Amino acid sequence: MRRVVLAALMALAGCASGDSPGGEPWPDVVVEDLATGQAVSSQVVLDPDRVSVIAVWAVWCTPCRKELPALDELGRRRSDDLAVGAINHGDDPTQAQVFLEELGVGFASVRDPDGRLVSALGVASLPATFVVDSAGRIAWSRVGAVEIADIEAAVDAAVEAASRR
Repeated sequence: MRRVVLAALMALAGCASGDSPGGEPWPDVVVEDLATGQAVSSQVVLDPDRVSVIAVWAVWCTPCRKELPALDELGRRRSDDLAVGAINHGDDPTQAQVFLEELGVGFASVRDPDGRLVSALGVASLPATFVVDSAGRIAWSRVGAVEIADIEAAVDAAVEAASRR
């Protein structure tokens, strides 16, 4: 009996991590370019020639303050095979721009003012991180704080999968 309960708890713990193996296409909805306010497709955060890591963030998100600069550094270090982008979830555009400047991140960010993209992605809380392969399919995702090593492992797997195609 204890083994059954332990197995059930372990299964629940695995689900609680927020990891998702993915496989779904990246949604194509209208968002705003954070810098210009122009309406753009959510596809602009992806790089069709490289794996993309996309962070969903907000100014009030405490873990985002740590993860966004780490993702920026990862993107610089792996610029040959990785692009980094971000989705701001509903903040005032000026506040969002100031936040990114304070953090010193240089990747492109779009704004999801009405939550359509966040809803299409199934994001229930922030931060949320997605690894999208060069074919535009979500290869991995996590809702909640994540270590850069976990993201990099997912990127490596997506790069490896693309090289086998």
